[in-house]
Amino acid sequence: MGNLESLPPRRPPLAPRPEGLGVYEDMLASGEGTVVVLDRYMQWQKDAVLLHTVTGVPVIQCLGYDTWNKKKVILDHEGNRLFRIDSAPMLSGGTKYFGVDTSENELFCLYSKGALTPGYAVEFVDHFTGVNRKIDVEGNYTKNVITLSSRGAPIGRIVRSWMRMEMGYGPGTYWLEVAEGVDIALLAAISICLDEMAKASKFNGRNQSVVNNNNNFAFQMAMNAGPAGLGPGGVPGGNAAGGMF
Repeated sequence: MGNLESLPPRRPPLAPRPEGLGVYEDMLASGEGTVVVLDRYMQWQKDAVLLHTVTGVPVIQCLGYDTWNKKKVILDHEGNRLFRIDSAPMLSGGTKYFGVDTSENELFCLYSKGALTPGYAVEFVDHFTGVNRKIDVEGNYTKNVITLSSRGAPIGRIVRSWMRMEMGYGPGTYWLEVAEGVDIALLAAISICLDEMAKASKFNGRNQSVVNNNNNFAFQMAMNAGPAGLGPGGVPGGNAAGGMF
């Protein structure tokens, strides 16, 4: 379960939320903050992946799909289904991620604040007050430290310190610090959504590179083509001396 050298560096403690905050009452962090080990390289497969704290306490399980809709599914540590993670394009551009329970009720929604405002926001109905709440995500998936705040107060941190974590837990692992009284499943879902955003961005960038390469090739073909698709000098696909362009 790792070693002392792989524990997160000391940062200002997160203030407890004794009134509770989140969507699941039985998923609250206890004690002076909870640190969960996450894995950005986690493979979403049929067999559940168990996530645990740095002290080895199991927290949640992740499945790559369920029988009916093949979406990412989050379970508690005993295997009870909490919600699935889905995504959809936004009219303003970008993609929003949201959690849906077994009754198809939306539990939370993560979205970009916009091109001019850095970071993301998460909206949800707080189980403990019945009031709409918002979590501000300060930073994005490229940052080493992302702060999760509610009403101006930090309630969690995503800490990516690759070398320290890989010594203790394996490549791609990182920490999620959760304040006492805050829903671990909700903050873990936010972390997972950010990982999915990073994967989607990398995939889209790779596809755009292929498109650009194809467009450049087509442009070069057009520049070297003569009338009716002949190469310079009237030689099909060649130059005046008959060589390839």
